[in-house]
Amino acid sequence: MTTFTSRFLERRDLVSFLSGQLLGFALDEFFDGAYLGAFDSDGSPAGFIYAGHPRSDGEILIGVPHPAHGRTSSPELDAFLVAEATRNASSKSSLVVAAVYSDQTKEERIALQEIYRNLGFRYCRDSTILTRTLEDLPDPPELFSESIDEAGDDLFVSVASACARGTGWGEVDFAGYIPAWRRSAKFDPELFRLARMGGQPAGVLLARVDKLDPREGAFYFLGIMPHVRGRGIGRALLLKGLHLLRERGVVRTRQTIPSGEGPSLRLLENAGYQMVEWARFFQLEAPGASHGSPIPGR
Repeated sequence: MTTFTSRFLERRDLVSFLSGQLLGFALDEFFDGAYLGAFDSDGSPAGFIYAGHPRSDGEILIGVPHPAHGRTSSPELDAFLVAEATRNASSKSSLVVAAVYSDQTKEERIALQEIYRNLGFRYCRDSTILTRTLEDLPDPPELFSESIDEAGDDLFVSVASACARGTGWGEVDFAGYIPAWRRSAKFDPELFRLARMGGQPAGVLLARVDKLDPREGAFYFLGIMPHVRGRGIGRALLLKGLHLLRERGVVRTRQTIPSGEGPSLRLLENAGYQMVEWARFFQLEAPGASHGSPIPGR
């Protein structure tokens, strides 16, 4: 049985691993502590995995295992890398998530799901992933909006909660999340917008620039008050947010939405987003927890 050791990769390791994924973050401040490398007993590079950074809600999403340049993957290497990433993430958060993706082969997805199951992960959700470049953005329709600082946190939380009620985001604790988002060094209050129609709150947009890649942006949440839906406010707010992101140097957006969220999918596609893949997420169970939901279709 092959024996591996692991440690966090440093920039000096890049020559040995020669991975485009690693090289893409080599000069980023978040590279340190972001990737775990696996090494053979003789110290030769074997593979690596993204170890994850805690999000504002505490969740850590680990990556999928990759062999080092010139190596082929193996069940033992993959299992070792996922286990090491899980162990590291578990020491930092009680909310550890892993995933399989549509651009993997069926065999890769089945093998990874078996590794996750053996480590105590259980199915938690499916998501659709869409992207859009910020070239050729249409001008947003005229709509009055103000920043969260102008609106005030209490009103912003109240409107966001009302917009989310009855949707897949209905259980989100905006009152808890917004203070956490504010503590982030990357928080920008101008990207948290409250829209008004006739002077009354009509919707909210919560956007962000990615911490790891400042060229990429996304939205935490976009919601419209139930009594004013279907009037184009969602599209106007979305385009406003995309223009604000572009002004901050963002060149593309990547959005993950829960599968089955038809209105969200239609809104994004009508604004120029294209579906690129889907993902199935698994959450690490706390010791003694029940198995929860089964994996759909299994």
